[in-house]
Amino acid sequence: MQLKKMFSSSVGKALLSTSLLTSGLLALSMAKAQAEPYINTDDLSLRISLRQLADAGHIKIPLNTYPLMWNDVIKAVNMVDPGQLKGHDTDAYFHVKAEFNKAKRKQSKITANVASHDNRFTSFGDTFRNKNNLEYSISNVFTNFAYKLSPSVTSSDDDGDEFRFDDSYIAGKIGNWNIALGTQDRWWGPGWDSNLSLTNNARPIPTLAITRNTSDPFEIPFTDGYEIPWTVTSFMGRMESDRTVPNALLWGFRFNFIPVDNLEIGIVRLAQWGGEGQPQGLSNFFDIIVADNSCVVGNECDDSQLTRSGNQMAGYDVRYSFNLFSTPLAIYGQYIGEDGGSSSLIADVIKQVGFEAQVELFEQPVKIYLEGIDTLRACGENLSVFDCIYEHGTYQTGLRFKGRNINSLYDNDAKTIVFGLSSQNYSNQAWDIKLRYLELNKDNSDLFPNDPRGNSLTEVAEDVLMVSGNYHRHYKRYSYKVSASYSQSDFIDQDDRSEANLAFEFSYHL
Repeated sequence: MQLKKMFSSSVGKALLSTSLLTSGLLALSMAKAQAEPYINTDDLSLRISLRQLADAGHIKIPLNTYPLMWNDVIKAVNMVDPGQLKGHDTDAYFHVKAEFNKAKRKQSKITANVASHDNRFTSFGDTFRNKNNLEYSISNVFTNFAYKLSPSVTSSDDDGDEFRFDDSYIAGKIGNWNIALGTQDRWWGPGWDSNLSLTNNARPIPTLAITRNTSDPFEIPFTDGYEIPWTVTSFMGRMESDRTVPNALLWGFRFNFIPVDNLEIGIVRLAQWGGEGQPQGLSNFFDIIVADNSCVVGNECDDSQLTRSGNQMAGYDVRYSFNLFSTPLAIYGQYIGEDGGSSSLIADVIKQVGFEAQVELFEQPVKIYLEGIDTLRACGENLSVFDCIYEHGTYQTGLRFKGRNINSLYDNDAKTIVFGLSSQNYSNQAWDIKLRYLELNKDNSDLFPNDPRGNSLTEVAEDVLMVSGNYHRHYKRYSYKVSASYSQSDFIDQDDRSEANLAFEFSYHL
């Protein structure tokens, strides 16, 4: 009965039928084992190695959309001649190859973590949001079919889910397309600490997703073989029942391409729609796709009262890499806006900018970045009213899932600066350090005071200075990570507060 209720709409029925049919057909095509389909958001070291190879010009594939497809990555890496590599590029190459060899095997793993507090912010490379977890995961992959099951239990079930299946999926390949049904973390954008579009800050939403398997380039007609690598992904997800509009749907779309060397561009759209009491037929979804307008006050209204159907966001991000005095550098940014009215698709724009460099310290490669985010925006033309980014008049829980923002780590009305360093010595050790200065909920107000629907971090203005670090070590079948953080929070009308967090994580591959 619950399954029928979950997919009672015409779109829901279509999703269920498609997923079951796909799973059934793909299960019949199982053969010899291949590599796990995805590179997830939990491996910061692997991301750094891939970025190093791409920025050096050895591989030319889009890298700003996670999960990444292993097929695309290894196809590009296999075209590299390791004999032509120098220095840390060689280390990065063999690191990627080693991770791929692990992904080819059937894997089962037990992971446990203990911590003094929950993670307030979850960023790329983080594996747990809550303290005190025990997880068992098993995955396997065949010619055209793959699965991963990751049941876990936590003692810190602030969302009411003590038992979870996050990071679980069944997936299959049809031609150059990958179709997956499951709960996967996403990271849409070039940011290292956060993005304005999807991040792994919130728990993953159950989705049905389709992604291009390899970014085979498009050749521009009437040119001498000018090619543009590109990839695209889209999903439809179902949000939780405990929200203002229960079981709202979330549609996501992202298109990435490399028009010229060292320049990657991403185009993103998100739309929250449907759910109990809201229209969610195929015609309504078509209105979402074409960004059709709807009247907020009834069937007829003037242009000033028109808005986009559902709760939509759209925008783009850009990353450009270059060398200066033999030092790899990159600049990046993201430009995202809320759904506009009749005159424009994007309104109430928020921005992110970043700078990164690859340097050498103590004969080890170190990724350094400085990243800033500004989500403080007034609502429309009323410059005195805030609390509008990631919010909506109908979908009042906003773009949040299980109590956390699915996009920026810092929710709305925030201004942040983050300085980070990350390194690995390719001897199975890695570390990273972050220094954050955060002005959270800068307007000192909340759309829904004393209510979980509002700002997910703080109801009042809070200035945070935070330092955090991780040390990660692999040895044979086991690995461990030690994490620590300390933060100092200042408030306008409350006492200052400090918090220290210490965490230990241990994994054993069976």
